[in-house]
Amino acid sequence: MANDRCGICYECTRYQDQLDTTQEAAHEPTPSDTKSTDSTPAENADLQCARPKINREPLAWSLDPSRVLPQHNCRLFTSLPLELREIIHTYVLTDTTSYPIDYLGPKDSIPVVHVKYLGHGQNARSLAGGRPLHPSDITVSLLHTCKAVYLETWNMPSKVNAYRMGASRHLRSAGMPAWQLAQIRGLDITIKQRELENGKLGDVLKAMGGNARQQGAYVVPMRCFRDDGWTKIEGCSRTLDDNVLVPATVDLPDTQPQRLNDILNRLPTPAESMLPSSRSLHVTLAQPLTHLTLRLTRTDWSTWNVAKNLHFDPSFGRYNLDEGRPSAKAMRLRAERRKAGRHPRLHSQSWGAHVVSALPDLKTLELVLETFEARKEELERVVQYAKMWRFGFGGDGEEEGKGKEWALVWDGDVVERRWKRDLGETVVSRRDRRLLRPGPSCNDCNDFEVRTLRYVRTRVVE
Repeated sequence: MANDRCGICYECTRYQDQLDTTQEAAHEPTPSDTKSTDSTPAENADLQCARPKINREPLAWSLDPSRVLPQHNCRLFTSLPLELREIIHTYVLTDTTSYPIDYLGPKDSIPVVHVKYLGHGQNARSLAGGRPLHPSDITVSLLHTCKAVYLETWNMPSKVNAYRMGASRHLRSAGMPAWQLAQIRGLDITIKQRELENGKLGDVLKAMGGNARQQGAYVVPMRCFRDDGWTKIEGCSRTLDDNVLVPATVDLPDTQPQRLNDILNRLPTPAESMLPSSRSLHVTLAQPLTHLTLRLTRTDWSTWNVAKNLHFDPSFGRYNLDEGRPSAKAMRLRAERRKAGRHPRLHSQSWGAHVVSALPDLKTLELVLETFEARKEELERVVQYAKMWRFGFGGDGEEEGKGKEWALVWDGDVVERRWKRDLGETVVSRRDRRLLRPGPSCNDCNDFEVRTLRYVRTRVVE
């Protein structure tokens, strides 16, 4: 723990004082020191640093609910039941500004975004993908109101908001604590079409541990183990950042925080694989991943030439160079089969199969598709075909959906949104130019179309 001490908190100051006193006594023995001890100075001063503990565990785990003052004078608690309070808290703690295009209605005015507000780099060039363009409006200050409110809302920011990531980047979350990673229930992934169809999505979803979360697993920081000691645990897998998923050993594991030492004692884990300083660390179960948003921005499509139509289908997957990637004709033929009631089988290497195999608890799938206004008709064609898509769960059959009890099916609504880029004197990116060549002039393509489709888990009736 010495390396984890901040040196400024009360516990660290007391630790250093006791350590200095013990070392001075060791160098200047007195005649009265007749007793000998085998303990080291560090063992005599066994105070813990508060800062690492705060960083690793939420305050809610150390608060005693019985010591929270009753809110007899607060109408929020006296007039509203817990169910209604949770609805209110959800509205307050849901992000509605990072992707403003997501929350525009059909009658809202078209937003005009000036390039100078978009920052630099590819991830800042679109309202429909990449990193958030605007600060989040999550009212985190609600958690600071009082202990009673905090205990009801401490995990809601992670629970009600999907975690956003770019599939092209390394799977890192800027130091998200393990307990926050465990609370995630939704993913919002921006991905290029060629990465989507070549297995990148499957790798990302596998790293998030959808199957392990369904079976029961604890999110544990990798620093709790010596070297690669976590690899000696059967069923243990690495996940986002420097964290691992340690499998639970009981059918109904306790949802309350558990001591890491108690969890590992139930497993055939070598004792030397875990650091002694981490034995008292509390960890919690990883929640199932129930929502997924996939975003393709205007520059993420594989078809870079307007002479070729956009084509997209969940049955498209890895392809060899000799065959080439599936064409727009292949998309149309698959759509005709679905229209006739014969859904094409999703190959195990297709991105549609990756979605259902890596996320067995998935309840909703959202597709956000963006392109230039000049390619609006092509996007509309993809959307019309996408209405017939079906992502099946469980069972085996020659055709996708047959022998399966559940499937993700289009919910019947397509949300249309659009936004306008105000370039001013800013030069258009080379990638946008390459995408539009030999089509319309770049100066004429500052309008963008966005379509959102939603698929919900439904029992299949054959």
